[in-house]
Amino acid sequence: MTAVGPLTVRLSEPTPATEGHPSRSGIYRNKASAEELPTTYNGCSTLYELFNKSVEENPTNKCLGWRPTKEDGSAGPYEFITFKETQARARQLAAALTKAGFKPKDKLGIYSANNVEWMLAIRACDVVSGIIVPIYDSLGESAVEYIVNHSELSVAVVDSANLAKFAKAVPQFKTKVHTLLYIGSGDEAALKVCRDAGIAVHAFTDFVGGSTGEEVTPVPPKPDDLACIMYTSGTTGTPKGVMATHRNYVSGIAGARNLLVQAGIGFSGEDCGNVKLLMDDVAALRPTLFIAVPRILERVEDGVRGKLRKAGAVSRALFNAAFNYKLFLLKQGVPFGVAGAGVDQIVFGKVKQALGGRVRFIVSGGAPLAPHVEDFCNVCMAPLMQGYGLTETTAASFIMLPTPKMAYTLGPPLSATEFRLESVPELKYDASGPTPKGEICIRGPMLFAGYYKDEERTKAEMDEDGFFHTGDIGTVNEQGCLKIIDRKKNIFKLAQGEYIAVEFLEQQYSSSDAVEQIWVYGSPHESVLVAVVVPKKAFADKHSDLGSKEAQQAMLAELAAAQKAKKLKGFEAIKGVILFDEHFTIENDLMTPSMKLKRPQLQQRFQPQIDALYRELKAAQAAR
Repeated sequence: MTAVGPLTVRLSEPTPATEGHPSRSGIYRNKASAEELPTTYNGCSTLYELFNKSVEENPTNKCLGWRPTKEDGSAGPYEFITFKETQARARQLAAALTKAGFKPKDKLGIYSANNVEWMLAIRACDVVSGIIVPIYDSLGESAVEYIVNHSELSVAVVDSANLAKFAKAVPQFKTKVHTLLYIGSGDEAALKVCRDAGIAVHAFTDFVGGSTGEEVTPVPPKPDDLACIMYTSGTTGTPKGVMATHRNYVSGIAGARNLLVQAGIGFSGEDCGNVKLLMDDVAALRPTLFIAVPRILERVEDGVRGKLRKAGAVSRALFNAAFNYKLFLLKQGVPFGVAGAGVDQIVFGKVKQALGGRVRFIVSGGAPLAPHVEDFCNVCMAPLMQGYGLTETTAASFIMLPTPKMAYTLGPPLSATEFRLESVPELKYDASGPTPKGEICIRGPMLFAGYYKDEERTKAEMDEDGFFHTGDIGTVNEQGCLKIIDRKKNIFKLAQGEYIAVEFLEQQYSSSDAVEQIWVYGSPHESVLVAVVVPKKAFADKHSDLGSKEAQQAMLAELAAAQKAKKLKGFEAIKGVILFDEHFTIENDLMTPSMKLKRPQLQQRFQPQIDALYRELKAAQAAR
């Protein structure tokens, strides 16, 4: 890791297009940006060139790692292939694909957990100007059929865990998938379905091993060629195919050029959703950079706090004193190494070992991170950097630095990003005020090329100046750092006419020690808010019957305390609660792949209980 350049951004003079729109702020850019936003990195303009450059500069460095399974079924130590070996295998795969009829601009779908084969497929497609199309099971049961048909796949790479689901969709394929490569031991029944449909089936390893790199003549992609069509769900409707070019990805990398340097990647096992197994892999890999969604970091904190509750009073007192001492120093601007002197090894050593003991930085993204979790990471594990971006902006467009000045923000824009804020009058957010607040609109060379086969939706998300409207509402502090404060699309009115910014409220109530997950509900037909809450384990252990009035009243008391602590308005209070003993997850269709709540699905799931709760609240009010 290297240090970044200037820590602030400048607000450019309003452009002519902005002058006629008082509802828009000027355009923000990082001071590290030149006059032209970067579109190349290290002299490279495509991912193909960029990887070859990495091989040339560091051929023997570790590139891709995995944990092979031992004879007893347990995972062994990590093994790695080098950059040079990765390049050689990718060219072997490119040769095999070419012999199988794969042509430039053809699409290769990958339906698998992240693994070495995933990365080899990407690099092989780069060699012959192919287009990668990820298939995520989390997009829903019909995602396989929809994505295969919509993108017109010709080759599919599928791991053994997903073969049965892939085979189930085969009869609905309207396009010609001519080759299937399976990862792992396979599933004979599923493979037979594919063969009977006329698809050539090969084990991934055998397919690669049947060719040599010399058998392929590279067809290098151009900067504006598509590298990937990434389907993203949102919360409703069919998945959107986000088209990303080589220029988009290289610009994104160039935008982060001051933050990241070349590194090897160690992949977790197939069951990476199991936090215990994931943490076992992390301990074995001993990474220097740990990237995770907030949910993983929350689980780590919960695990530590759970052990503390079972520890003796002296141990708890020592931990809390050390925690508060280091946090105080960090907030005073004391460097991490100095603030942790004397307590890191003695008090927080075991927590650091949970991540292998070598982590220099933690990066969080994909969903908002609660401030108390950010504090926990900074104090107990490693300096944390939170990032923000969308599939449409080629992932991270903003990232904070590990400095107290940027705490609880998303940091400044990366050097390939420019953005502005647009007023949202119905929520009283003014982009032209002394503290600008409004919808975040992003532009730059890393911005996607549009939605595949959906020009209408593409136009709907873009304005006349080429800015993509994210739907997120943010503000900018004096350091030039972005902070998300609301979501434009997730607002509604109560019966009295007050606007409710529901995501903001959920974040505030999530600060309660009793709340694991929360979904806040209200409507124009009701005068108060209610919520479905997944309680934390300690609360659930104390109140074994979550359906009891006692447990509900106890949770309402916890929520009331959070409301008071966060200084929320009276109409933002939660007046009724449903306690749910199952987490909101991708698997039960209550969360999106980016770990956002699926509000329509939650409403459908809990509508009967919500209706009953409102009837109960109204009856109680009438009886007073």
